[in-house]
Amino acid sequence: MIVVVDTNIFHGDPLMRRSHFRILWGQHLRGRIRIALPEIVIRELPKLFQTQLDAAKIAIGSEAVKLRELGHAPGALTLPDSTQARADYEQRLRAGLRG
Repeated sequence: MIVVVDTNIFHGDPLMRRSHFRILWGQHLRGRIRIALPEIVIRELPKLFQTQLDAAKIAIGSEAVKLRELGHAPGALTLPDSTQARADYEQRLRAGLRG
């Protein structure tokens, strides 16, 4: 069976870690189903991933400011480069789809 997935299902879970994705992905890896993503979806997903990553980085920065205002220094954080993380994500996605 081939399951065609649209970009909308990835909002909030681009790494496919929630239970519905783990089940679907597990069936794909076992060869019981085949996940098919149209090329346009594969191209949109890295952008979605990077957008969510950038939003998380901004949120961390603003929350760190709040902590400082409350007298607590959060310490240094190492945050990923968005462009590189996007490229890595796309590479892992394409490799995973090849099976």
